[in-house]
Amino acid sequence: MDEQVLWEGSPSLIIGFEAFVGYGFLILILFILGVSVNFIFIILMLISLVGPLIKYLQIKSVKYKLTTERLMISRGILDIRKDQVELYRIKDTTLDTPFLYRLFKVGNILLKSSDKSHPNITLLAVSEPEKISENIRHYVETQRDKKRVREVDVE
Repeated sequence: MDEQVLWEGSPSLIIGFEAFVGYGFLILILFILGVSVNFIFIILMLISLVGPLIKYLQIKSVKYKLTTERLMISRGILDIRKDQVELYRIKDTTLDTPFLYRLFKVGNILLKSSDKSHPNITLLAVSEPEKISENIRHYVETQRDKKRVREVDVE
């Protein structure tokens, strides 16, 4: 059986909420103060307008891809880094849904793995986190059975 894509997604923009609000307040304050058009005003306006765009691109440049065999994470705007973890290496999943995230029906999925380069993986602010977490758990077990792999923790 060939590897099939189960889910693809990216983080919700809610993870940039604080930055977007902060830049919004900066714009509001600049207009309320009525600072005359001078060099400092222009620089502050550029920062307050370009900042949210950069934050948006940072969030949307993160791509998650879950297949029947692997979890792949791609991130970066100019320099792109692609990481992947075999599902049979995932040891534990945790679902984290802070209050603000629950309002927008998103959550974080925290994964612990036996992969040396990726012992802790976080899928930030994904929609339908329960469904994705269950898919990961199901296919972790499927891959372990298929490859006849068992985790043994030695303390």
